[in-house]
Amino acid sequence: MLGGIKIFDYKSAKWKKVRLKALKRDKYICQECKKYFKNEEATVVHHIIEVSEDLSKAYDINNLESLCTKCHNKRHPEKAKKIKKEMIKKY
Repeated sequence: MLGGIKIFDYKSAKWKKVRLKALKRDKYICQECKKYFKNEEATVVHHIIEVSEDLSKAYDINNLESLCTKCHNKRHPEKAKKIKKEMIKKY
C-alpha cells in the first residue's frame, strides 16, 4: 500500500504467471545463495527495483530474481519483522 492505495496485486494471475516464469528460469535455485555455491531452493521472487519505486518494472522478468526465504528476509528485514509480530499476535 502506498498512501492507502494498493499499487500491486501479488495474487493476480499476471503476477503468478511471471513469478513462475522467473522461478523456472532460475531453476528454483536461490540466486543469492548460488553466488556462494550453495544450492538452496528458491520460494520467493524478488523485485530488484521495488514496485513502489517503479511500477513499470513490476512484471519485467529482468527485474526479478528467485530467492530463498532467508535471503529475501535479508533484503527486506522490515517485512520479516512485520511477519514475526503478526505470528506472535496469533499465539
